[in-house]
Parts: sequence; C-alpha cells; structure tokens
Amino acid sequence: MKTGLISLAYELNMLFDRETKKRVREILQTQAIPPKYNEGVNKGYYKKMVMRYVIASYFSRDKTVLDCGCCLGWGSYIMSKNAKKVIGIDIQEDHIEFAKSSYGNKENLSFIKGDIINLDKYVRGSFDIVTSMEVIEHLEEKDCANFVQKVHNLLSDGGLFIVSSVFAKDYLTAEKILSASCSHNRHIYTKDEWRDMLRRIGFARTFFLGWKAFSKKGKT
Repeated sequence: MKTGLISLAYELNMLFDRETKKRVREILQTQAIPPKYNEGVNKGYYKKMVMRYVIASYFSRDKTVLDCGCCLGWGSYIMSKNAKKVIGIDIQEDHIEFAKSSYGNKENLSFIKGDIINLDKYVRGSFDIVTSMEVIEHLEEKDCANFVQKVHNLLSDGGLFIVSSVFAKDYLTAEKILSASCSHNRHIYTKDEWRDMLRRIGFARTFFLGWKAFSKKGKT
C-alpha cells in the first residue's frame, strides 16, 4: 500500500458523500447492536463510531487488517466486508465472546482475547492496516508509546495506522478534556504531540481528519 498524502486526501474527500451516509444508515438498521449501546445509539455515539469504521473500510479493501481494541467486534465486521483478512483483538473476554457469537462466522474475520501492549506473537510487517478506535486515551503514555512502536513493527512498508481519539488543539485544552472525561482516560494527546511521537517512532506522515489520524509507514 503506497498511499501518499495527495491520493489519501483525494480519497478522504469521497468519505462524506451520500453513498457513505447511506452505508452508515444501512449498518445501523441491519447490524447487531448490543443492549449496552442502546443509550449510545440514542445519543448518536454509536453512529459516530460506525462512521469511523466505514471510513477505515475505504482503505481496507483487499488488505490484511489488525483492529486493536475491537470492543464488541462490529467495527472489525464492517471492515471485513471488503478486506482480505481482519483480526480483532480486545482484552475483555465478554467483548470477544459477543464478537464471536455475533460476527464470527466469516472466514476472513477472527477475534482474539489479548492485550494490545503485547503484540509480539504477530510477524513483523504482516499487516497492511492497523486500526485503533477510541483506545489510546485509555493508555498510560509509556504504554501508548510501546503500543505505537509495536504497530510500526507490524505494518508492511507503506502500511497505514488509523487512529480515532479526541486530539486536542493544545495542552491546555487536552487537560480540560481529561479533567472532564471519564475515569478510564489516562492521557489526551494534542495533534502536534501525536504527530511528533509517530515521527520519532518512524512513521513518515500523519494526516488528521477531525478525530481521526492516518499515519503512513515508509520513507515518503
């Protein structure tokens, strides 16, 4: 996958057209929604999360994907519709059990209980895309840096790391968001902070689209 910033930006322009919105509506109407997400559906949170995975699915066609922190599996399932292979990993056993029972009947989709900090069992360079939606803010900074390094190792040259998080505009805003957010959050990254960390680890470019960051592995 040799996606440069120009072609990446071109593809992103296509993401919010009528067809994308239609896909989100269809998913919301037909896909299994766990009871614990009923409140989120009413408030629009689930719709936003579905949109994030729909966006990721634009890049997953015929690709091998690792979905880190897959939660209940519906995002992995969305991407599996056009991906070559998708592996969803989550640390909570009840999440993985629900994912397997709801979406585990596809040959190109599997779910594994595991810690995203420990990804050493996977072969270096074996994934074209790694996704992580609403996860990094729950990690301590040291653990997050370790996670990003492992993702870089697992991606093939030119591979894409797609992350969804708040990404505050500055440190003061990040602190305000953190103090007002749930107790599970550990750190809110600014865009500059996230971009700099990924550059230090070896990612060539990072492109932001709202709450989403697209980081490309490679020389350009």
